[in-house]
Amino acid sequence: MGLLPLLRTGLALVASLVLLAGICEGRSDTPRGVSLPFVFDAKATCDPPCKHSGICIRNNTCFCYRGYEGEACQYANCYPKCKNGGECLRPGKCRCPPGFTGKYCHKVVCEGGCWNGGECIAENNVVKCLCPSSWMGSWCQEGMCLLLTFS
Repeated sequence: MGLLPLLRTGLALVASLVLLAGICEGRSDTPRGVSLPFVFDAKATCDPPCKHSGICIRNNTCFCYRGYEGEACQYANCYPKCKNGGECLRPGKCRCPPGFTGKYCHKVVCEGGCWNGGECIAENNVVKCLCPSSWMGSWCQEGMCLLLTFS
């Protein structure tokens, strides 16, 4: 590679950086303009430091990426929110309590399943089997015998 192409590449890089610096400082001459959502201070420090790739934009002020919130971007935010007492671990990922499953802990699961036509339900965040008539027990596993008396 000759010196001329290398020089052109270097000049193009410098021109791009100058243009980018002008945009970042809000001095763009483009007809549409550039709107910045925050004022950025390159010398800013945040204590505690921004988490989850958040950016320290002013002293002790973090800009959080989508899905995180809090003073230091320390809290994950799930949308839709985790259901049934689930905990948001990262955007789109919930940790579900026992008895619940699914991306947002919205599905009820009875451990061991419900037998004999029983239906798994949650009442006040307590998961249990709703048994059809003539069946009982934790999993609807016990038959009920009806005593008929004749007079």
